[in-house]
Amino acid sequence: MLFGITGIKYSRMGMKPIIIRSPEELGTALRGRRKEGGLTIAEVADMVGCSPRYISELERGKAGASLRLLLTLMNELGLQFTLNLKA
Repeated sequence: MLFGITGIKYSRMGMKPIIIRSPEELGTALRGRRKEGGLTIAEVADMVGCSPRYISELERGKAGASLRLLLTLMNELGLQFTLNLKA
């Protein structure tokens, strides 16, 4: 199945849930998804309305992203938050 908001299509095939425990792990997951979609940092920044530097810092776990911006970015990359109780 393919999905995407801005014309970028992502496949769910092979996408496994990832447990995120740190800003760095979240940034790594976002970077991987961006690259899977063939997008540059500048393209993603334009899609969500922020600077390329901010996206770069977010991908390195350095930026303190607003929840609204983070959710917008994840939506554009075809990702979502799911909350589960810890095992």
